[in-house]
Amino acid sequence: MTKAELEKLICELLGIDEVNRMIKTQITRFTTKDGYSYKDIGRSLFYFVKVKKQVPDVTRGIGIVPFVKDDAHKYFEALKYKENQQDKEANKIRNNDIDIPTYLVKPTRKDKGRRIINMEEL
Repeated sequence: MTKAELEKLICELLGIDEVNRMIKTQITRFTTKDGYSYKDIGRSLFYFVKVKKQVPDVTRGIGIVPFVKDDAHKYFEALKYKENQQDKEANKIRNNDIDIPTYLVKPTRKDKGRRIINMEEL
């Protein structure tokens, strides 16, 4: 993820037209001082807004990132793990590696044992 893509994501998530100076400063600080990647920042904000259903105060910037980064990382790792498990299961089914049980059922005759009633004998 590039810086421009991150800024576009921030604008979409926070519902703003453009990233203000404070947010740009925070992005620079997170990447240089704290060692976060643009992807880490974007994932953290996405997790906070879309998953947790909360919106940070735009006037205070994106200072929530360090507090939700670990939870966001765990969330996306769990998604990745589930996706890999589903892919493995799908490949097993595609390659016929799974033994699908086959049951043979002997058809029965519907008229077997059925008594015919003669209405004239009654």
